Amino acid sequence: MTAPTVERLSTARRSQCHDHAFRAWLTESCQRQGVPLTITDPTVINQVAVLLKH
Repeated sequence: MTAPTVERLSTARRSQCHDHAFRAWLTESCQRQGVPLTITDPTVINQVAVLLKH
């Protein structure tokens, strides 16, 4: 196994920062709009899937 390079570590760190920022935005956006962060209703999931196909 090769040791991680500085570039790989930097890329991984940036990815984690972007992921954290996205999750924070998503959580805040859902709370502001009064919608759940996680959708478990199969009907709603199917409706979203149909919308995403277009």
